[in-house]
Amino acid sequence: MNIENQSIFRIFLDAIFFSVVAACSFLGSRLLISIAPWRETEIYVVAAVAFVGGLVLWVLVRRRLMMRNMLVLLVVTLLVFLAWGNYKIIVSHYEKEFPLLERHVDIYPASRVRGTNMRSPQDALFAHVQQSPAFRSRLFGMLVNTVNDKNLLAEADAILASRYQFINYASAQLPHDLSWKENPYDDPSWNWRLHNMEYVVTLARAYERTGNQDYLQRAEELILDWIHDNTRYLYRPPSEFSWGDHSTAFRLMNWLYFFDVWKGSNRLSLQKTETIFRSMLGHASRLADDEFYFHRHNHGIDQDRALLALSLMHPYVRQASLWRDLALNRLVEQARFAVSPQGIHLEHSPDYHLYGLKQLQSIHDFVEQWQMLHPFIAELGKITSMMAIYVPYIVKPNGYLAQIGDTGPTRITGFQQLLAPLATGSPLLMELIDTGSTQHLGNVAQAFKEEGYAIIRDFANQRLSFKNSFYLFLTAGAHEGRGHRQADDLSFILSHAGRDLLVDSGYYSYKADAGRAFVLSAAAHNTVVLDGASYKGWATRFDAFRANDRYTLIHASHRNYPGFEHNRWLLHLRPGLVFVVDRMRPTGSGPATTEHRFEQLFHFAPDLNVEIDNTGSSANILHGGSANNVLRIVQLGETNPTLRVVKGQKEPMQGWHSPEHAKLVPAPALISRLDGRSAQFITVLELPDAGAEHKEISGPPIRYQAVNKENMVCISWSEGRKIRRLTLNTITDEVTEQLNVRADAILTTCSD
Repeated sequence: MNIENQSIFRIFLDAIFFSVVAACSFLGSRLLISIAPWRETEIYVVAAVAFVGGLVLWVLVRRRLMMRNMLVLLVVTLLVFLAWGNYKIIVSHYEKEFPLLERHVDIYPASRVRGTNMRSPQDALFAHVQQSPAFRSRLFGMLVNTVNDKNLLAEADAILASRYQFINYASAQLPHDLSWKENPYDDPSWNWRLHNMEYVVTLARAYERTGNQDYLQRAEELILDWIHDNTRYLYRPPSEFSWGDHSTAFRLMNWLYFFDVWKGSNRLSLQKTETIFRSMLGHASRLADDEFYFHRHNHGIDQDRALLALSLMHPYVRQASLWRDLALNRLVEQARFAVSPQGIHLEHSPDYHLYGLKQLQSIHDFVEQWQMLHPFIAELGKITSMMAIYVPYIVKPNGYLAQIGDTGPTRITGFQQLLAPLATGSPLLMELIDTGSTQHLGNVAQAFKEEGYAIIRDFANQRLSFKNSFYLFLTAGAHEGRGHRQADDLSFILSHAGRDLLVDSGYYSYKADAGRAFVLSAAAHNTVVLDGASYKGWATRFDAFRANDRYTLIHASHRNYPGFEHNRWLLHLRPGLVFVVDRMRPTGSGPATTEHRFEQLFHFAPDLNVEIDNTGSSANILHGGSANNVLRIVQLGETNPTLRVVKGQKEPMQGWHSPEHAKLVPAPALISRLDGRSAQFITVLELPDAGAEHKEISGPPIRYQAVNKENMVCISWSEGRKIRRLTLNTITDEVTEQLNVRADAILTTCSD
């Protein structure tokens, strides 16, 4: 083969090589995109850079003489590759988020409705919209917690002036033409609220009340602007919430309400109807997509709510019956996963119990109005009734929900509209949601072992009011796969005599910052921490629960720290003593050889002060500037832990409580430390006298003594001239008591 033929042959081989590399780059990119679709742009860019760099390196290594030909071929191939990839990206998201009406609206059924021949799907849609009845009164139950009718006009006027107020932040002045990237407080929850667009319902209802076209016009402008900026984008939408799983569902429900108002106004037009409805169809198509759907999560329930609403309110959509059945069938799985047979929501949070109840109850009420025949509807009614029965258990004496997991400072009276229909025949629940307290509730010692919760409420033989009652909530509810998980296994909160004493650090916010990392960690809860670390495991169980007129015993454990098991026995001895036994032992068969740091944590309400006494083994908890104790904590055992108090520490974070969204305030934390290969804490929590007039501990300190022998823990203490002795068998979870009368109050050991 001569030189000229060799050159042509090499060019031909180069072309084949480049084509194969380009094809492999593209196929590899598509594979990665199927795994991480939200990184589509970055994947294409990296693939292109790697393609170029690899070929240049290949050319230099081979030292080919035809550099010019190869570079030309390289550039052409790269341009074709990028152009085709960009085209597919744009077309793909545009067709998905703004589909053609031909795919969803039939011409001929509309012709029969209108009595004339429709020339296009646009005409057919317009005919349906003009003649369809209004369903927004049925939809409003889905939105009732997001619209404040009390300050309706003031809020609507603020939106007209481009002032937006979300959560507990101050009103933010935004430009009239939004970019949809706005996030003045750097809080994802704020931008999420901007994108779920509940304010278009506020504007629509303000128009309904006043007839002022300005309100409806502004809602229309905002929706059309959202469609323009969040559909016609090149690579990425403006925000992660433009097409977020949750924001998409809420936005569609809010738009459905607006559309139902708007279609009866003189602002209705063919072009705008097509634009808005195509975007709503794009929302519905995404919600119906199994890859977009959030299985086994409350977000998925909201996706089904929105899809169900569109399919019932707009039955002329070709896929309406398919979407309706899909939403209902998915809801069966969601409800059975989210709610236990006892009617308890399993997402680790009393707040989400009420939210889950709101979701399911609104769906039940919504579909009932269409008189649909589906077996799940009757089941849904039973589920929501059982969920309402659980509500009194999660209300603290101050009328707020027990702040466990991602629960904020939420008052039960704020759920009156939701719970009132479910409270029929229940004076207890009705009084609770009306006033935040009740006199119909008796002593409660209840364990929900499968759900992992235990609640104790004690009225001291009805001497105390609901407000002053003893209240304790313990969680061991690590249900794998559920959302809003915090490292709070075996943690508990405690209220007594009208005060929050032991508290959870709260949910703070969903910001990805140090505050959120802290409230999620084990160090933010009333539990035992190993070597200052947290965990993400699910190996938690509820071992035993015993209750009688004298005491309540709770035993729970977890193995979420690798190589260790934490067992906690919590014993409430009426009227005012709580004993806590924490045992941290290695799970391996051989002897432990490594020293560890074990820290038992107690977090107190911000208005309390903690003082360690001179013995170094007990602490007095004082209210404000008071000199009297509202709680006394005593550490017992053969090895006394070292005690210290931390408040408002930043590195590492410790001693903080979240009283409201995105806010942390200093709050004292008592840390008891033991070092060794294993550890056992025996702790006494001594409360004020149960009399209604006594809210502080008075008199000289009670002397306690504890002895641990094999699997027996014995605690003795003096009560006047008597010695009381309590023995806990940690194998059988049996509790025995002895009461001896002595001439004096000298303590004896558990060994005699």
